[in-house]
Amino acid sequence: MSSVTNKFRDMQEHPENYTDEHIESMIDYIDKPVDVEDKWSKFEAKHFAVKPVRKTHLWRNVAAIVATAFLIAGGSFATKTVINKISVENAVKEFTPYKTYPYKLPNMSAEKYKNQIDSDYLDECAKIAAEYLMFAEVYNVGCSWYCGGNTKETKASSFLSENGAISCAPGNAKDRNLHTAWVEGAEGQGIGEYLDIVFDKQSIPFDEIHIINGYAKSQRVWEENSRVKELKIYYNDVPVAILKLKDTRDEQLFKVGMIGPKRGSKVKNDWIVRFEILDVYPGSKYEDTAITEILFDGPCH
Repeated sequence: MSSVTNKFRDMQEHPENYTDEHIESMIDYIDKPVDVEDKWSKFEAKHFAVKPVRKTHLWRNVAAIVATAFLIAGGSFATKTVINKISVENAVKEFTPYKTYPYKLPNMSAEKYKNQIDSDYLDECAKIAAEYLMFAEVYNVGCSWYCGGNTKETKASSFLSENGAISCAPGNAKDRNLHTAWVEGAEGQGIGEYLDIVFDKQSIPFDEIHIINGYAKSQRVWEENSRVKELKIYYNDVPVAILKLKDTRDEQLFKVGMIGPKRGSKVKNDWIVRFEILDVYPGSKYEDTAITEILFDGPCH
C-alpha cells in the first residue's frame, strides 16, 4: 500500500493530528486529474519490449488477410455450388402413366387355375393374361418380375376398421383381388398416410409400378370413396419419385427407373418401399382414400 494511501487513512482515523492545511492539501492531491497516457507509456516502457513493425511485414500481413478472405469466399461459393448440384441431382422426379389398361375382371379365378392342368385351360390362361396385363402373374403365364422379385409383408400408417365381412387391411393392396382395397383410416382425406411394402433382401429391383386407384370393385363404390391424386415413393426412407395418377379405374402403368438394391450389391436386410398420399380426388360420399392394387414389373432375372 502506498504512503499516500496510508496517510489518507490515518487522516480519516486521527483528524486531530492534522491541521486544516494538511487536510486541504491531501484533498487537492486526490482530486488532481491523472494523466492516463503518461502512466500507460511508463508502464509499457517498463514491461514490454515493443519493436517497430516493418512496412514489408505489414503489407505481408494485409496480403495474407486479403488472400484468406478470398479463399473463404471461394470455399463458400464452391460449397454452395456443390449443395445446389446435389439438390438438383437428388430432386424427386414426377411421373405420369405411360399407359393405361381398361378395368376388367376375367371370368376365371386363380384358385380354379391352380386346380387345372389340361392344356386347353392353359391356353385360355394365356389369352386372359394377354388381355388383362395384371393377371399375367396371377395365372403364372410366362416369367414376370415376380419370378425374381418377392414382397414379404405390407404395413400402413392406418387402415379403416373392418365393417362386417369387408376388410380394408394393407395387404389388400397387393393381393391381386380387384374386389378388395387398402383404405386409410385417418381423419379427413388421408393426406400424409402411407403404405409400406417390405421386400425380401434377395428380391430383385423393379422399374415399373402398376396401380389400380381407388376402391375399384364397382363404379359406384369407386366414385363414393376418395382416390389418390399424387403418391410419393420412398426407397428405404429416401424419396425417389412422385406418381401423378389419373382419376380412373383403369390400371395405370408407370416407368419410374430402377428402385431397389444395385445389382451385385450385398444386401443384409429387407428393403422397404413407401407410398405416401400427397393429394386426392375427393369421393362423392366418403373421405376415405383407397388403393385397390399395386403391382411391380421389371427385369425378371
